[in-house]
Amino acid sequence: LDAALKYSASAEYLMERYDIPPQDYMPEEHTWSAHTLDESGFGVKAFEALYSITGKEHYRSLGKIYIENHLKKFEREDGLWERMYLREKDRTEPCMFMTRGQGWAMEGLLSAWNLTGEERYKEKACRMARTVVKYQKDDGSWNFIMNETEMAAGIDDKGTPLWSLLLYRLYKADRNPAWLGAARKALSWCIE
Repeated sequence: LDAALKYSASAEYLMERYDIPPQDYMPEEHTWSAHTLDESGFGVKAFEALYSITGKEHYRSLGKIYIENHLKKFEREDGLWERMYLREKDRTEPCMFMTRGQGWAMEGLLSAWNLTGEERYKEKACRMARTVVKYQKDDGSWNFIMNETEMAAGIDDKGTPLWSLLLYRLYKADRNPAWLGAARKALSWCIE
């Protein structure tokens, strides 16, 4: 809990100074990196957990600000997120279709839905899932870069179990049998 409270305080400090908090601090250079990746979407999970534990509205508010600022910079029409936000240039680098990276963005959407109860976050999660599931292979796995061949990108042995978990969580929220089927397929691949 102490670590989570420290994280929240530092995230709040950074959110007051930047729309999208910097992701990596480089101690040898005494500065933050100039970029934030799509993977930082999972940061709302901490606010969800703190709100659940403390019941303090402050954490719900911070989580909502966090996800909304990320959505403004990262969200695409197909539900996926762009890969990287470059703060100094105020622009994003295009989506690279990395299965695991999109999973961390999905974690943020699911956490935002749990945190706020706002259906629009669940709808955004469903839109992302529809796109990701299109790239799932017949054996249940995904490639590291989902829109590339296995030969070009390799199998994503971390992204596949992550998406299995996320799709089970989405099914629990949405009850769409497509999410359950895709989650089971991915889990079967993991077990094998």
